[in-house]
Amino acid sequence: RQLTGGQPRVNDLKFLVLRVPFLSMHCIAKQIDGSWRPTKPPISPIKHAAVEPFDWRFFR
Repeated sequence: RQLTGGQPRVNDLKFLVLRVPFLSMHCIAKQIDGSWRPTKPPISPIKHAAVEPFDWRFFR
């Protein structure tokens, strides 16, 4: 969140970690203007039954 100009959500960390499947990738790309933006990962996540499906747009 700090890369994209947001404040860290320390209290929400446990909730956020539980939403990430067993194997996922979160990509952040530097833009021409110097800002950072989330981008679609080049691979699909591998999930296990204990978590919800991963959507990279959740972290915008």
